[in-house]
Amino acid sequence: MLMGETDFLLKIVAYDWDDFQRFLTTKLTPLQMLAM
Repeated sequence: MLMGETDFLLKIVAYDWDDFQRFLTTKLTPLQMLAM
C-alpha cells in the first residue's frame, strides 16, 4: 500500500476469498494507522 510519508507493501496469503475478507474486515481495517 502506498500511503504517503510511510509506505509499505503487505503480502497476504489466504486460504480462499472468504478467509481474505474475514482478515481484511476483522484485523486490517480496524487499524488506526491505516486511516492516518
